[in-house]
Amino acid sequence: MRYLFLAVFFISLLSGCSKDENKLELQGSWYLKSFQCCLAPEETYEDGEITWTFGEEGVLTVEIPGEVDEYSSLPLKFSDTYLYTTTSKTIKIKSLVFDYYFEGKTLVLADSPETDGSIIRFKAK
Repeated sequence: MRYLFLAVFFISLLSGCSKDENKLELQGSWYLKSFQCCLAPEETYEDGEITWTFGEEGVLTVEIPGEVDEYSSLPLKFSDTYLYTTTSKTIKIKSLVFDYYFEGKTLVLADSPETDGSIIRFKAK
């Protein structure tokens, strides 16, 4: 009986940890690596050029130490803070809604890329 109790206890420990994995992974600082929209060429960025930090309280901080090309279609071109909300698969920043997912250690925000919508890729800081 004791072994049965121990087995049930360890199984419950292993399976009882339920958390929103995407939200935990999303939170933190990310370097913008690339942005592509419509038929325009892909815009690429170096580590530290543009950083997005997703905070726990639904606050996104965008840091852009330099300037973004005036012809860029990047949706957030200025250093500022923005409110965001998430579901298990989407993120809403201002009035912009993106699907979000992870490709390995790359965070991807996508807005209908199959119809030439935008796709933004980030690398963890």
